[in-house]
Amino acid sequence: MSKTATCIAGAVILSVLLLGIQAAHAAEVSAPRFDLPALDGKRYTDRYLIGKSTLVVFWASWCPVCQVELPKLHALFDAMRGRGLQVLAIGFADDPDKIRRYVRTHGEIFDFPVLYDSGDTVAKRFGVVGTPTIYLINSRGKIEYVTWLIEDPALADKLEKLLAAPWSSETEALNAYQALPGSPSLNFSR
Repeated sequence: MSKTATCIAGAVILSVLLLGIQAAHAAEVSAPRFDLPALDGKRYTDRYLIGKSTLVVFWASWCPVCQVELPKLHALFDAMRGRGLQVLAIGFADDPDKIRRYVRTHGEIFDFPVLYDSGDTVAKRFGVVGTPTIYLINSRGKIEYVTWLIEDPALADKLEKLLAAPWSSETEALNAYQALPGSPSLNFSR
């Protein structure tokens, strides 16, 4: 099979898989549990997703599409600053030193946390099949949309709707947090 045919076949397979993932997530599937270190040493868990809409981007330094999409992600994040959007970039399928070096040499892009998924365990839990893969997660920790391009019109539409619809109440946010397995029971009544 020629390289062109292989690329076309790969793109078709990836498209079918992503459409399947999107259909599965249309039923408001929770983002998988995770606990990953950021390059700065801070740890991030799935609890970080509660309270704000989040783009979780799985990427690798060797990926040419990622190298094009990451600056677009930065521009989107910059344009949405102050509107309740947060970003987590998760390096996977790559050597941690190469991820660090890429972030260091492209520091102007990464004004959001960069995590590293050793062994690709979190990527597997999310169902990542290629890089980049971008998950839009709502403020309740539910996956709203999956894509591989920042300029996907459906991503822009869903993101606008999420950012326009904040929590209906602080109680709703607290209830979503407490619904997470292992969350402590919090009571702020007097």
